[in-house]
Amino acid sequence: SLNGSPGQITPNNPKAYERTGSGATNQGQLNNYVASSTAAFTVNMADLAVTKIVDNSTPNVGDTVTFTVTVTNKGPNPATGVEITDTFPTAGLLLDTANIVASPGTSFQPGTGTGTGIWTVGTLASRASATLTLPATVLHPLVNTIPPARTNIAQVTKVVEPDPNPANN
Repeated sequence: SLNGSPGQITPNNPKAYERTGSGATNQGQLNNYVASSTAAFTVNMADLAVTKIVDNSTPNVGDTVTFTVTVTNKGPNPATGVEITDTFPTAGLLLDTANIVASPGTSFQPGTGTGTGIWTVGTLASRASATLTLPATVLHPLVNTIPPARTNIAQVTKVVEPDPNPANN
């Protein structure tokens, strides 16, 4: 190549160019360099939010109360491998397993004796929700006792993507 215009001097080596820059050089001196680049990536995240409501918070003995659990993917990406654990109070309530209703494509497996069941949601698209309804009959308390308040807890126990806001699970 000509002075001041470096060019490839080894035809079969795309990295072999004449040396450039200031200072003395010898004709044909190589500048073996490799161009560098970076690749950025972002890990998929899914903000899952679980809410649970009961249709009657002050039921009478014999009443049926229905707990509704809703999981919503607030995004920004789909959530996969989603499981919700529902800890159902076994004392004072009888879960009506025959009338549990889970959103299409999801399933609920009630626990035996422990009151804990697993709701397998699977994949939940960004901005989508799934719902589970759990009906139960309020049982008679022991004689001469005042039944304590019952708490039914549902929370995300499995998901593949990291959740940027686990406080609302």
